[in-house]
Amino acid sequence: MRVMKTVVVVVVCWAAVGSWADGARRRGAASVPGPTATANGIVASVGASALVVHRSNGDDVTVQVTATTLIKEHGTAIHLSDIEAGDRVEARGTRVDDHTIAAVAIEVEGAENPGDHEGATANGIVASIGASTLVVHAANGTDTTVQVNASTTIKKHGQPITLAGIEVGDRVEARGTRVDAETILAEQIEVEDVPPVIHQNASVKGAVASVGASSFVVHPSAGADTTVQVDASTRIKKHGSVLALADVHVGDRVDVQGTRVDDHTVLAREVEVH
Repeated sequence: MRVMKTVVVVVVCWAAVGSWADGARRRGAASVPGPTATANGIVASVGASALVVHRSNGDDVTVQVTATTLIKEHGTAIHLSDIEAGDRVEARGTRVDDHTIAAVAIEVEGAENPGDHEGATANGIVASIGASTLVVHAANGTDTTVQVNASTTIKKHGQPITLAGIEVGDRVEARGTRVDAETILAEQIEVEDVPPVIHQNASVKGAVASVGASSFVVHPSAGADTTVQVDASTRIKKHGSVLALADVHVGDRVDVQGTRVDDHTVLAREVEVH
């Protein structure tokens, strides 16, 4: 009997040790944090427990904030509600998924870089529209990407509209803060009444005098040169084959059909290269 009791005690002890080890392994596995991650950029929007950071590469990252997240500006602790759209931040934490991190610490850097909150405008003709951006073509030929978020106010004739209510060819005045030399984060966009000349059908025939990134200049047989704007909707063809703008060369003869932007500019709908 003494031998059997000894065996039972050993078995019970071994089972207890095994159960403790399994529990320790489970606790250890649960305590392993996810991979570290950072999100540096401009705050696009701020919510009750998260903020969205717009990176310079165009990606948006949701930064989750909890009661343990340390938020500082110039070394002083602040609250999530103190962060504003347009602030530049550096968030550090653990990755939740490809577009989300759980923040351990957030440093607000906006005031250290005066250009981050610099007021900026983009006035001109809408050249293209994306899911959360639009490209505005100014009269001087430059293009500005205008970012739109939940805080952006968009109006037409004084009535609120959404980004979907803006069309290519509309004239807009966007005001906000500068993100970089070619991008602004819009606080307000006003869709203006367009002069009658806008949206009128127009055609241009002549030889290509120069080619840019999103336009080319046509020298007609008579009259002044015309700038031809090209966007994602423009169809360029030669002998029935589809071309890209890069396939258009100086000296090519073209026949352009589109809409009038101003006296010297046409937004192309179709371009036939001869």
